[in-house]
Amino acid sequence: MNDFIPPKIKNLTESKKRVIQNVESAIENNSGSVKNKWRYVVIATILTMSLMIFVLNEVRTENVPSTAEQHIGLSQPAISNEQGMLYLQGITLGDPQSQVIKIFGENYTKEHEDGSGSDYVMVYEDNMRFYIYQDKVELIIFMKVDKNYFYKLFNNYDGFKVGSSDLGDHDRFIYSKETNHILKATTSVPNKDLYLYLTYAAPEIMENPDFIEAERILQDSPEYVAKNEEELSILDSEAAYEMCKRVLTDYYKAVWNGSDIELGAFIDNENLKQYTQKKIQYQFDMYSTNDLTDDSVKSVDIGTRGADWEVEYTDDADGGVLYLKLPTEIKNIVGSYGEPTEFLVRNVNGKLVIVDWYTDAKDSYDFMVRGENLTIDNPNIWNDSEWVNKLNSKQIEFSGSIR
Repeated sequence: MNDFIPPKIKNLTESKKRVIQNVESAIENNSGSVKNKWRYVVIATILTMSLMIFVLNEVRTENVPSTAEQHIGLSQPAISNEQGMLYLQGITLGDPQSQVIKIFGENYTKEHEDGSGSDYVMVYEDNMRFYIYQDKVELIIFMKVDKNYFYKLFNNYDGFKVGSSDLGDHDRFIYSKETNHILKATTSVPNKDLYLYLTYAAPEIMENPDFIEAERILQDSPEYVAKNEEELSILDSEAAYEMCKRVLTDYYKAVWNGSDIELGAFIDNENLKQYTQKKIQYQFDMYSTNDLTDDSVKSVDIGTRGADWEVEYTDDADGGVLYLKLPTEIKNIVGSYGEPTEFLVRNVNGKLVIVDWYTDAKDSYDFMVRGENLTIDNPNIWNDSEWVNKLNSKQIEFSGSIR
């Protein structure tokens, strides 16, 4: 059944009458035989039907939203970095007003905002604002953005970013040093909605300690490359060891010191990445609540308590997997403690990545959430959606019961 309901049909009655009258006059004035007259009847019928189709198409055209209008009210805007320029739904800073109209259409209102420094503001649906100065976009605001959508996008973003990847209410930034573009995401607005601001960063932004630390992490996150791009082997053990040692160092500093960690440099699976992010956030919050974060981590050492690290290669249909067991010692300002940690590592497109990670120590997060004394031997476990969903539920229950 067609649900199309035209709000208004153009009045083409007079035009229709004139077309029909012209056809009828032509028939009456024709002195031909009856054999010829039926041809005019057919022509008149065809013209009448064509006119009706034309009227219907006119009405449908008015009701079908244009491509630009379909973008209005976006709660999940596309965000991209193209040659250092940050884009929100295809618009970047410095674009002319005509580019905004090309993408979003002409259905906007023009406002003047005192103190903004802009000539005027193009407002779409009260939730998208483009600030125009000398016919160029200088600030973009998207309001009421889907939080889960953006947080997932932020977590997956591999460029320069600042801010925690958990779902807490705090500001996050994506920054491009090449163009000085900065995208700010904040919930410090009415109703705790998520707003996105794309603008130029102030000159002092790079002096902020958080930005300095984020840049250091980005620059110091090397790729760990397999010996053979096509396959994994025992020859990749040393590189896998260095990668696991590095991720453990960044992990414990994130847990105790609140430092950033770039999990994308080590983990390819989104489910494992999200589990690890929640794991880090929970422990940091717990240490903060109990005023323990002052006892920060100085170093993370492997094999300092009389046990050496272990490695084993197993071939399988997916190109093989390396199992590593690292006896880890975490040295704080005051005291130290040990946690044996196990990893499974694969070769993904020539790059070594962690496909599972479990800390087998009593009262560790994994020990209490995933289970006690597990055997880590399934490199595809994080692709099991049913298992992942159950584990997510356990994380939520565990978080609530402790706090």
